[in-house]
Amino acid sequence: MSDKINILLIEDNRGDADLIDIYLKEAFPNTFTMSTADYLQKGLKLLSRGVFDVIIIDLSLPDSSGLETFKSVFDAANEVPIIVLTGLEDEAMGIATVKQGAQDFLIKGKINSKTIKRSVNYSIERYKLLKSLAENAKKLEEKTADLLGEQQKLAQAQKLAHVGSWEWNIKDNSFTSSDELYRILKLEPGEIVLTYESFLDFIHSEDKDNVISEINRSIKKQRPFEFSNRIVRKDGSVRFLQAKGELITDKDGNILKVVGTAQDITQKKKEEQLEQLALVAIKSYNAVTIADREGKIEWVNEGFTKLFGYRLKDVKGTYGEILRKGEQTGLSPDNEYYKILLREKKPLSYENKNYSKDGKEYWVLTSLTPLLDDKGEVDKIVSIDSDITRQKRAEQELIIANKIAEHSIYKGNKALEELYKAKKEVEESLKVKEQFLANMSHEIRTPMNAIIGFTNLLLKKHELTEEGKQYLNAIKTSGQNLLVIINDILDFSKLELGKITIESIPFKLSQLVSTVVDLMLPKAIEKNIKLSYSIEKEIPETLMGDPTRLNQVLVNLVGNAIKFSNEGGVKISVTMIHDS
Repeated sequence: MSDKINILLIEDNRGDADLIDIYLKEAFPNTFTMSTADYLQKGLKLLSRGVFDVIIIDLSLPDSSGLETFKSVFDAANEVPIIVLTGLEDEAMGIATVKQGAQDFLIKGKINSKTIKRSVNYSIERYKLLKSLAENAKKLEEKTADLLGEQQKLAQAQKLAHVGSWEWNIKDNSFTSSDELYRILKLEPGEIVLTYESFLDFIHSEDKDNVISEINRSIKKQRPFEFSNRIVRKDGSVRFLQAKGELITDKDGNILKVVGTAQDITQKKKEEQLEQLALVAIKSYNAVTIADREGKIEWVNEGFTKLFGYRLKDVKGTYGEILRKGEQTGLSPDNEYYKILLREKKPLSYENKNYSKDGKEYWVLTSLTPLLDDKGEVDKIVSIDSDITRQKRAEQELIIANKIAEHSIYKGNKALEELYKAKKEVEESLKVKEQFLANMSHEIRTPMNAIIGFTNLLLKKHELTEEGKQYLNAIKTSGQNLLVIINDILDFSKLELGKITIESIPFKLSQLVSTVVDLMLPKAIEKNIKLSYSIEKEIPETLMGDPTRLNQVLVNLVGNAIKFSNEGGVKISVTMIHDS
């Protein structure tokens, strides 16, 4: 083969042909030549005129389709590695061609520069290996004197393709293996005597039963086997293997040996995982970045560009400081989040403020996820930024809403004070009382119902923090308590007959006291007074009584205490006087 890879592409779709040409240029810059044909017959003519290193062929052509297309090319050039192109729905067809002699197949829509480079290199090397194995077998039959040289060539081919071979003689339970199999197991060739049983000991504990079952099933049914599994090497690292095996029988069909190969496909697995991750990230609306172990950015998705306005070239090789106006990010080596991720090797999340290319401020929830290598160390870092700017704004709006609600309660209290004054002034006249109560009933209940109603609406907001919900619940409870008091005051018949009743219902004392503290805390903060409470452990959590009246008493007491205190603090202490 010349220095350049000579490729024949048989593809009738011009767009697909151009796309493959682009990917090949990315994969093999200035190291390949390509001839193209859009009909099978044109491709066969080119084959008869030139020598090609690889053939890439679409199975669906204007003058041929399906397996017949592959067979025609294979019959004309079985000395050349063939890569088949299939659609998503024709994956089974691709597998069938590999069984009939194709080196590999690629699915349209999933092709990129990495996959096509891997497939071309794999096909050439696999073809070389198969050809070398075939040549070696032929030479062994013709000339046993060349056995050592051919074994060395085979070992070199195995090393190049990371394929180790082994042979298990069932009759005497002897086991032989190639040097490359030792290297795959992280052993020096001949370091230990490998047996079938000791070889199985390297199989990952979670895969071992399945491997043994597959081999035993193959022996029982006298058919080849192929599967993938994990091994744990001498140094404790985990690798992925692709295992294949054949049975050798005598003329009577009795099994003499099992021969097999084990190829290290760990790197291929990693690439597939990264490709799957990239595929998911591309479709994500969130900003996704992939960084190396040092935290330096290697890749960003379209969501990153849409959110922040920066492209990969703007941040590649950096820690993303441009998003923080030069400050550290969670990927920076000196940042605590990066240190925790490297130390604990577990995902973590945090909130931070970033800036887009046009200077717009964004609050994001950043999630860092480590990808580990076969030794359990961090190999890559995936960072996902979710825009939470709206939630942050909602928190600010909640603070404003709390202030409005507090002001409304204040106005309600003022209105209640006016109600008491007006009542005393019109006690002499029943008509005046009735008129007054009728007016005040509407004027006070209406704003109080509005306060409680709007508080309920705010509580249904999903963006609320737990602290915000706690404040709104305090407002709601105080409003409901106030409405009960107003109803009692406005119930003229109860006032006349002195029949206001005290309830005796179960309530949680700690919850009631906590609500009073939350309600009065803004006033305490305003006067720079510390507000706290304590409840003796001997006091039961649930008590019987009138929580509304108790709440009213505590609010009045604490309110007066804050009002007439200019420094220090106010504390609610609940102690046991006696146990009835």
